[in-house]
Amino acid sequence: MTDQVGARRVITLSSFVLGTGVLLMGTVKTVWVGCIYFAIVGLGATGMWTPIITVVQHWFIPKRRGLALGIISTGYGLGFATMGAVFPWIISNFSWRHTWYFLGLGALSMVIVNCLLLRSDPYSVGLYPLLSS
Repeated sequence: MTDQVGARRVITLSSFVLGTGVLLMGTVKTVWVGCIYFAIVGLGATGMWTPIITVVQHWFIPKRRGLALGIISTGYGLGFATMGAVFPWIISNFSWRHTWYFLGLGALSMVIVNCLLLRSDPYSVGLYPLLSS
């Protein structure tokens, strides 16, 4: 799908699905509804990883792709570490539902950022791959 419609569209759509699912998690009242909403979150998250890898492959020369992928992976890890530090504070000062709402709003804000700034490959904007030798 990424090759046919472009990473920008796939990542933007997946971010929207992820953000919507995360927002819905704050409204859960039963385990089954929680499972359905979390499946929506999983669909959105899954739809983002492969296109991100594709974007990196298009934007960076082979010699520098490992570095770029390492930076992306580090960013994912730091994001989870940050959530582990911030979410207990949100829960203790607000509620667990607000934690889902804040996370969902963050994900939905990334929909706008992806839609406006993300480009599938450097050739679409008249550039050559980054970090050339």
